Amino acid sequence: MTQGLSEQSKQNALSRILQLTSKGALYTAATLSVLALVPGIQLPETFSLMAAGIGSGIMGNLIERLASEEKITDKEIKQQVESALKESRLLEKDEFWHAFEHLRNGQRLLEQQNKIIIELLQEVAKIEQSDHLTIVNGTHHAEGIGNITGLDIQEPVIIKPGTKSTAKGIGNITATRIGGNNKE
Repeated sequence: MTQGLSEQSKQNALSRILQLTSKGALYTAATLSVLALVPGIQLPETFSLMAAGIGSGIMGNLIERLASEEKITDKEIKQQVESALKESRLLEKDEFWHAFEHLRNGQRLLEQQNKIIIELLQEVAKIEQSDHLTIVNGTHHAEGIGNITGLDIQEPVIIKPGTKSTAKGIGNITATRIGGNNKE
């Protein structure tokens, strides 16, 4: 809805709207504005009707008009806010803060998920950029005394089906080691 407009212009529009909103309706107006500005936002179930309602659409239009520097009088802004509020139930202060605590927790979870995804993508990129991948197949066998390892994999490889690794002897015996420190 407010695509193509700068974040600063949308923030300025929102600020003007909230300054003209009565204190009793401030929390509802703020919530409707967030619903309009962030489509698909994940709020608690109690706000799902507000997100789908006409009120957030009215607020979104108002923010867009103000952000695009359309000349709108304070009186018209107040009328539009009142119209949006009529389409929604008024929120209490506690409900408002509960919703935004929910958002903050969701944001933290998204940040954690994004970090994991980025690390995974970086690892995939490293593998893609490597000159070649070693292909391991066949039978690998080691015997002896001391630290014995049949197959020690330290880099990305492709292990073909049917590959076998065995080790036998006296001491620290490992058939296949993938990653980890080289202890030999």
